[in-house]
Amino acid sequence: MIQSVTKAVNSVNADSAMLGKIIYSQQMSSAEKLLEMFKKVETKVNKIYDKDKWIKIENKPFYYCKEGKLYAVDPSRHQCPNTGAFPNSVENVPTTYLNWDNLRNYIKYAPFYHHPSGNSYITNKDGKNYVHILCNHYEDGRNGTADWHGYYFYNNGNSSSSDWSWHYASDANGDCLRLHVSKNIQGFQNALKYNLMPEGLSKDNKELFKLMVLFQKKDSLQWENDSITEFSDNFYNALKENKIDDFKDILFKFENFEKPIRDGVAQNLTGESYETFVKTMTHSDTVRANITPYETARLTDPNSGHWELWNREPEENEIKINLENTFYGRNPLADVRRDGIVGIDFGTKSTVVTYQNGSDTTVPMRIGGGDYSKDISANDYENPTVMEFINLSHFLERYAEKSGRPRTEWADMTISHTASEVLNSAESAENYYAWFSDLKQWASDKNRKMTLKDKNGLEKEMSPFIDISDDELNPIELYAYMLGLFINNMYNGIFINYIMSFPVTYERKIRMKISDSFEKGLKKSLPEEILQNKEIMQEFRVMEGASEPAAYAVCALQEYGFDPQEDEKVLYGVFDFGGGTTDFDYGIWQRASRKQQRRYDNIIRHFGAGGDRYLGGENMLELLAYNVFKKNEKLLRENKVQFTKPSECEAFAGSEILIGSTQQAKFNMRQLAEKLRPLWEGQEYDKTSVMLNLRDTDGESKSLELSIDTAELYDIIRKRIDKGVDNFFEAMHTALSTDSVKEEITGKVNKMQIFLAGNSSKSEMVKESFDEYIKKYTPSFRELLNIEAVEALETPEKTKNYFIKKYDNGFMKDILVEMGIS
Repeated sequence: MIQSVTKAVNSVNADSAMLGKIIYSQQMSSAEKLLEMFKKVETKVNKIYDKDKWIKIENKPFYYCKEGKLYAVDPSRHQCPNTGAFPNSVENVPTTYLNWDNLRNYIKYAPFYHHPSGNSYITNKDGKNYVHILCNHYEDGRNGTADWHGYYFYNNGNSSSSDWSWHYASDANGDCLRLHVSKNIQGFQNALKYNLMPEGLSKDNKELFKLMVLFQKKDSLQWENDSITEFSDNFYNALKENKIDDFKDILFKFENFEKPIRDGVAQNLTGESYETFVKTMTHSDTVRANITPYETARLTDPNSGHWELWNREPEENEIKINLENTFYGRNPLADVRRDGIVGIDFGTKSTVVTYQNGSDTTVPMRIGGGDYSKDISANDYENPTVMEFINLSHFLERYAEKSGRPRTEWADMTISHTASEVLNSAESAENYYAWFSDLKQWASDKNRKMTLKDKNGLEKEMSPFIDISDDELNPIELYAYMLGLFINNMYNGIFINYIMSFPVTYERKIRMKISDSFEKGLKKSLPEEILQNKEIMQEFRVMEGASEPAAYAVCALQEYGFDPQEDEKVLYGVFDFGGGTTDFDYGIWQRASRKQQRRYDNIIRHFGAGGDRYLGGENMLELLAYNVFKKNEKLLRENKVQFTKPSECEAFAGSEILIGSTQQAKFNMRQLAEKLRPLWEGQEYDKTSVMLNLRDTDGESKSLELSIDTAELYDIIRKRIDKGVDNFFEAMHTALSTDSVKEEITGKVNKMQIFLAGNSSKSEMVKESFDEYIKKYTPSFRELLNIEAVEALETPEKTKNYFIKKYDNGFMKDILVEMGIS
């Protein structure tokens, strides 16, 4: 019995993840302070540049000439070369020689001695040597145009002018002294890039300028119109990696924040840290699974409360931090739905999750959609069976930190709708192995190996599912954990009873391993308080329910209103045409015995099952795509484009170079399959060709037009469906041929209810095929069961979400075709 549901708390146990977020918020506050200081230095430097037309650079031998928007080498500190070879840079600042335009501005505004005659001299005295720049202004000009004319001249200390060497300033190759000026450099951003610090800054601002130079070198600043706007991603990544050093009393190092907290010196959460903590709590499952954030009132309402605030002693890796406000923790035990049950249909294309909570009403769950506030659509519950690996290493690191509800991040791994949105886009071509959409196919194939490669480049070789050990990466366990986060949260409560359905064709060993993987993943989604409660966990179970077609038969028989009376038997068969396989199931629906009626009204006696392993909607698309690729083999060969071979298809002559299992081949197969989906799903499709962006063996994109023969494709579909329907009736004949079944039903039934289940059964070709094979097999069934032909019986009343089609063919009078649900 739960003694208390909520509890007022004034402290929180912060694990490494929460502590990291709290400290990161403080680091962000430090970053804001530093950014503000940087902007002030920028303003100061710009004021210095605006103040004078000629600014001395303190740490490099340059002056900045405002009018010329250039940096000129300071001749009083730097000896200009007098050789033909001209240097490309001075102290890592790109330079060139003076041209006429630069010379005019340089001479006009240079803060040096100006001779009364109008000539300007810039002198560098170095022993006996003197370097001068002379510029005379001729009114009439040398070529009839007034202009400035500049000369370099060099004097070795003799007074005789005959020792002077004169050259025009534009003479680039003469044996003369040359003064360098910067090349295409201006603005504050370049001042940092080339470390050009002007005179006039205070001591503190000089230190900040040096730090800004370092940040600019590491691309840690963002710019707009030559002004700093923000720190870049490089800065924030370095901050997360603890690579930003403290600057005086502005702290960045993680350990300098952590130590006072661990020492008990700074334990109260205030300001930024407080807001971060509140957001961490309300977004706890948003971070994990992109679920709508919880309302803040959940923290402050004494009748609500938050699981992660339920007070307990800190674990070894946790720190107790005091809160200035009173919040409320909620006991997770109070939210256990002991009378609830969750059904999971782990499908090839999609996974459907439903639940009952102490009533007969079954409610579907949305998985991977995230925002519970959005309007509901039918597609919300067809949850794509796909995973996206973004940063698998970080996800697994977090996954291993706690036994229950670890602080994993949706940003590292997504599933369902989110993961599928970009799977068929061009983006997936570059990272195709980052998506895993073949979970069920991989699980069912004892020889199938897989390669996963997340978007960060981490590669994992996967053994066949049946060979995966407990300490190896198990994608199905991770998938079940993510499903569990959507099932077990503070919106839905906590479920401890699960039922899974499996295809008939799966071996017992594989079904058990899938159940075991789901059990581990689902347990991981539970709060640790639940996992530590022995009484609750003794009730936790993942059960294997009836086979998928048998489970469907129970629902359909009840929905159609079959209510057998005493000694009445309803013979049924289910053709469950899904995304990956087609399963068959045969049985009898009858009134429960008097003893059984204490618990049940009706029971099913299951007497036969079978299936077609490769007949599935997704497999059908691959079959069609394979045949289109085969038809265009010459074009594909010329462009070095490969594709994959479906399991049931045969290789063909010359296919060695065309069939592959590479990332590009799988991408190409998926691209074409998606283009053919409208044809398979019965939409109007009259194309004779299709344009595709495919990838060649080198990974290059090729835009190719593939020819399509729709009549041939429809023929392929019909023949493959016919094969599956024929297998269904053959398996039915075998099941009915056993002596015990014949004895039970001979003379007691004169019709059979056949349900067409699964999305793929919506195809008109399926119904047409059944029409044909009913006619073919009816005589043999009459003979087998010694049944006389009878008149058509009344068709059961049509119920919501179902349509009923009637066949008048002697023995099999009523064929029930499920059209509205999976």
